[in-house]
Formats: sequence, C-alpha cells, structure tokens
Amino acid sequence: MCGILGLIATPWQADAQAALARIGSRGPDEQQLFVEQGACLGNTRLAVIDPAGGSQPMRSRDGRYVLVHNGEIYNFRELRTELEALGVAFSTRSDSEVLLQGYAAWGAALPARLDGMFAFAVWDTRERALFAARDRLGVKPFFYSTRAGLSFASTLAPFHALRGFPLRLDYEALRDYLGFQVCLAPRSFLADVRQLPPACRLRWREEGNRLEVTRYWEIPSPADRAPAREELVVQVDMALRESVRRQLVADVPLGAFLSGGIDSGLLVHYMAQAGGRPPETFTMAFTEAGFDETPYAQMVAQAYGCRHHVLQAPSIDGAALADTIQTLDQPLADPAYVMTSALSALTRRHVTVAISGDGGDELFAGYERFADEAACHPARLGQDAARRLVEAGALPGALLRRTLHGKELLHYRHVELGPWSAGRKSLGRFLAPEALAQARPEHSLALWRSLAGEMDTASLM
Repeated sequence: MCGILGLIATPWQADAQAALARIGSRGPDEQQLFVEQGACLGNTRLAVIDPAGGSQPMRSRDGRYVLVHNGEIYNFRELRTELEALGVAFSTRSDSEVLLQGYAAWGAALPARLDGMFAFAVWDTRERALFAARDRLGVKPFFYSTRAGLSFASTLAPFHALRGFPLRLDYEALRDYLGFQVCLAPRSFLADVRQLPPACRLRWREEGNRLEVTRYWEIPSPADRAPAREELVVQVDMALRESVRRQLVADVPLGAFLSGGIDSGLLVHYMAQAGGRPPETFTMAFTEAGFDETPYAQMVAQAYGCRHHVLQAPSIDGAALADTIQTLDQPLADPAYVMTSALSALTRRHVTVAISGDGGDELFAGYERFADEAACHPARLGQDAARRLVEAGALPGALLRRTLHGKELLHYRHVELGPWSAGRKSLGRFLAPEALAQARPEHSLALWRSLAGEMDTASLM
C-alpha cells in the first residue's frame, strides 16, 4: 500500500509537502516529491518489489514521463519480457518501471494489459497532459478534482491540507453511504472531489482544463452454458490457486491474516502450495467464546507449518475508538476496524504484506442474504394497495416492509436507509429537511439499478 499525490497547474503547490504528509501512513519507507514547471507529483512508498530501485516519482530516461503508482502489478515480469523484445532497456527490477515503460510503448492501451490492483498516474511533460487508471474492481483508490487545475490523491485527506480548497459536503454521497455503507464512485464525500470509478482511465490536458474519463474493461456476461458442479469446483480451485500465487511476488516477507474461517484458511492452503517457506500467520483472539476462532486458526497454522501469532482483542472503549479512527479520513462502515487496526500493527512488526480473505462471503454468497433473489418474494394479494395506504399515512409505517415484494423487497432488505417515505429505513428519519432535500433520496437506488441492469442479471435487480 502506497500513497500518491498530484497537483498540476493548481494554486496549492506550496502545500504539497503538507498534503503528502497526510498519506504518510500509507508509505512508511520513503516519501518523495517531483516538482517542475507547475507540476508536482508525490509518493509515499511501502517498498514491496525492488526496495532499493523502485523509488517514486519515477521519470523516464528521456525525461518526458513521470509516474506515481500505488499497488502491485502481478504480471509485470511477463510485460517486461514483451517490452524488452521491443528493445526497451530497464534500469530497475520494479513493477513501477514496467508501468512507466509500458505507457511510453502502449499509451492508453496499457491498463487493459495489467493484472493487479493499482492506481497510477503518468505526467507527460511534453504534452502537459496527465493519464491515470484504476484497477478493474477498484481495490486501490483514486480521488481527483479539476477545480483550479488538476489535483489527485489516494485519499481525501490531502485535500484538507490545501489551503482554500472548498470542503463542501456532497449530500448525495452521504445518502449513498447511509444506504450502502460505502460512498459509491464517482462521488466522494467532498462535492468538489470525484472518485475515478473501477476499470476506468482518466486523461486530463492542462490546455483548457479538459478532462475525459473512459472505461477500459467490462465485467463479462454470464456464459450461456452452466458448467457441471464438478467442473466448477475444478475451475474455482485453479483460479484461486493462481490468484494467490501471483500475489506472492514480493521482495519482502509475506504473511496472512488467519481468522479460522474457510476463506483465510483456504488462502493459507494456497500460499503453502505455492512453495517457499510457510507463511507467518496472525490471528485475533476474543474472550467471548461465540466470537473466538483461535483453535481453528491454530489448527490450520499447524497443518501447514506456519509461524503463528495470536493477539488478544483490545477492549473497545470510547478512548480506544477515538484514538483508532484518527487514522481515517472519511467514514468507514466496518465495526471490526479497531480490531483490524490492532492486528495490522502486530503484523507489521513481522512482515510487510499480509493477505486476507476479505470478500469471500460476498463472492461466494457465504451468507443467505447474498444469494437472495427477487423471484423468492412474489407478490401477494393486496400488497400494492396496502403500500399506497402506508405511503399515504393511512396505515402505520411499520407495515411498509410487509407491503413490498419482488425487486422492491430485495432492495429494502439490502439497503440500510433509502427512499421509502415510511418505516424505519426512511432516510427522512435521520437527516434534517434541508440535508434530505440535497441528498435527493429518490435517487438512492439509481446507481444500483444501473449497475445491476448492466449485468443483465435479474437476481440483482
């Protein structure tokens, strides 16, 4: 995890060092700034690949391009081989230089060639233009603003260090956060800052302050033929094994968060299969028996010969919560954040990078709610009429849920707060009238419906 920063043709170049310091925790190994002719690029580095030679910002040999990069490119060795066949000479072993040389060779076609999690930007000193891209699923963040030139960063925190930068709240972003527990791209909590959406690339030209955002990848449509269960098991096993293997490319010690559950246990299994020394594993222990999975984690660690570390979960009082959330630059709807932060601090004393099983439940429908479908909730006699009475105030709002069916009930079950004018999930119960008007609750499901529609998948609608 690194941090990147850019200030191009803005009035805030004098604040660059202060802005870069706001993301110092993302890159404890090195902090550098490039400043030239109204362009400032910064990087806070967590050195994982080629610690000695991969410093950033990185400039091409001819001086034309300057790169800042957050993330890791898993297929950088294959891309390097391709570039060397084109006559490109390299001076480092880093994946960052592969990005730099790759952009010089392939331009805007580069992101589609990448396998990894990344957010990077390349400044073209000759054309006075900036190119940026974000990975397919948006693992790595990229925030930007075109107010007075171009500003970008890995988080919102640097924008708070720019003196005079408008810090107006985006109420529609707040609406999405309250509804989905995440601020959905392209919005951010700041009205003058946008997020580059996943699988998108950005091109900005200083002349005319011109900005263009385009997609370079779409989620493939489902196959016409559903493979047999046995074939699916083999395919998923191969995909997970290869995914973990590719993520183990590093020049620093690696470890794994091991909760004792299926997801993290599988990752340790694949890490052990990939060869090399057994990974170091890290587990959080809880005093409440219903939450503690330490025995299962220890069984997995012992089975694969891992050097295992156990941390007792800290008590979460007001002081502990306040101290931990000081590191956040925007709200995070994760009740486990205090625990994860403590576990990360322990892990960093032993390894530089730790793999975790986050996202497994969502991807494989580990909880019933993730496998829910609209077809499971058919309409019943009188529901539509009852809903009209609820919304008119003739029936109690507490009955709203019972009047919903199909897609509407599915949305109600998945969204914390939304456009419902009655009932306990109404945004109107939690926002002041002026804030509610700016939040436009009637649009709270618009992006979800749009994304689900693109998937051509009825179960998500």
